[in-house]
Amino acid sequence: GLRRPIRVEELDLDISGSLGIALYPAHSEDPDMLLRHADVAMYAAKESGVGFEVYDEMIDRYKPELLTLVTQVRPAIDDNQFRMYLQPKVRLSDGRVAGAEALIRWEHPTLGRLSPADFIPMVEKTVLLKPLTYWAIEDVVRTLRSWGDYGVHIPVAVNLSPRSLLDQALPELVSGLLERFDVPASLLRLELTESFLVADSGRSDAVLNQLARLGIGLSIDDFGTGFSSLSYLKRLPIEELKIDRS
Repeated sequence: GLRRPIRVEELDLDISGSLGIALYPAHSEDPDMLLRHADVAMYAAKESGVGFEVYDEMIDRYKPELLTLVTQVRPAIDDNQFRMYLQPKVRLSDGRVAGAEALIRWEHPTLGRLSPADFIPMVEKTVLLKPLTYWAIEDVVRTLRSWGDYGVHIPVAVNLSPRSLLDQALPELVSGLLERFDVPASLLRLELTESFLVADSGRSDAVLNQLARLGIGLSIDDFGTGFSSLSYLKRLPIEELKIDRS
């Protein structure tokens, strides 16, 4: 059934399924743990794109307590548990700070400080990606406003999930934030990983072009680690490439 496109109004949508497999008793004799292991294998199947994965300890990056995190994201946003840490970008020619990159951390009340690797992969697969993305961009724009009040005008980059670029409302939201806080668009950069270039089929072009027309700088991170070529850049309004150190 999944091989056939699903027609929605005038569009034929290709869909796929991801299957996680955990076997009794090899992977656990406890029913709840078996389900957890199958869940882990399913996320691995989504990431690999092969359709199915059998549970293996080597792919189990999620501690049991981390699997419940996704249900805590919305309350954590409301409770102001997330923080954006700013990493400076230093110009080698004169040693001056020429910009910064905003990196999200979750100050969890019981688990301590969590890195994006602990929660972003799970959040990206849910509707919670949208509110968390909006929160992160607004937090950075607020910071840019406060710096501007002190006469500091340096650009700050925010990492975006490729899935965020399917959100047609994103450009309007960003434009509204910049206008509301009176921040020049040139001070906000949005950053994508190189894997986006390969995976995207052009569905994000409209959103990218709208963001670029606002004057926002678009950047590709980790360039050189994947299989993309410079030809991908011809159709996209990319302003900056960050070459991976490897």
